[in-house]
Amino acid sequence: MSHSQIDSHLPQRADTLLGAAGATEERVCPKHGPYQAAGYRFGERVLGAECPHCRTAQQQATAAATAGRDAERRRERVAALREHAGLPLRFRERHFGNYQTPCPEAVKVARVACAFAERFEDHLGAGSGLVFCGRPGTGKTHLAAAITRVVTAGGRAVRYLTVAAALRAVKDTWGPSAGQTTHQVLKTLRAVDLLILDEVDLQYSSSADKLILLEIINGRYEDMRPTLLIANLTYEEMEGYLGERVLGRLTEGNGAVLAFGWDSYRRQVHLDPHLPLADVPPVDWTQRPSL
Repeated sequence: MSHSQIDSHLPQRADTLLGAAGATEERVCPKHGPYQAAGYRFGERVLGAECPHCRTAQQQATAAATAGRDAERRRERVAALREHAGLPLRFRERHFGNYQTPCPEAVKVARVACAFAERFEDHLGAGSGLVFCGRPGTGKTHLAAAITRVVTAGGRAVRYLTVAAALRAVKDTWGPSAGQTTHQVLKTLRAVDLLILDEVDLQYSSSADKLILLEIINGRYEDMRPTLLIANLTYEEMEGYLGERVLGRLTEGNGAVLAFGWDSYRRQVHLDPHLPLADVPPVDWTQRPSL
């Protein structure tokens, strides 16, 4: 058979093998009842003509299963981020909803902290941070933990350390048997999305301690990474310890210094065991201060 004769048979054979598109027939789905099947006719049969309701249900089930797997992966990632954040066990369940606000000033501070957490992507882009300073027992670490919950829920990494632990991590690299170099530790502290340094204290005023702390803060400033400092000091004491320039760098780009100037709520509860635990009062979060 010549090539022309073979070619003349191909369209007919293709029609026979593939059938005719757009064929329809009446069918009955055991679950959804009668429907108009549409597909390819092959001999006496119409192929690819499944029940449209069954097809939609299958597509929805597949999408739901995919969404479920994605949600589970997100939950696992958030759980891992929170575990790696290093918050003390006592503070891991602290959040904005159970933050005590004994006075209007505490409500304002909570608003700013909440705004910082919810708009963290903006602060990450600007490298702006927060400074919590004031009396012990006023909820500074609680709010830091609440910020951690929100930021990690958004998929960002947070690392909580006391200043003593951060200094120890660096100094441990100075020994001959150290597992990491000083550069590696500082690089890790610089790289995390949000670094929380708690218990900033005047006791760490030696030249070596202060130099390490300033290197961490300045390194993160250069990399535009937000830092949260927590201190049982007044603003004036913080300024005297770190310097006006360093505080300015910490809050540059819509950051903030928050003063926790009210009495310790822990002490009030200790003195009066019948003092009711106050819930966060209703707050219009749309009116929170702009950061």
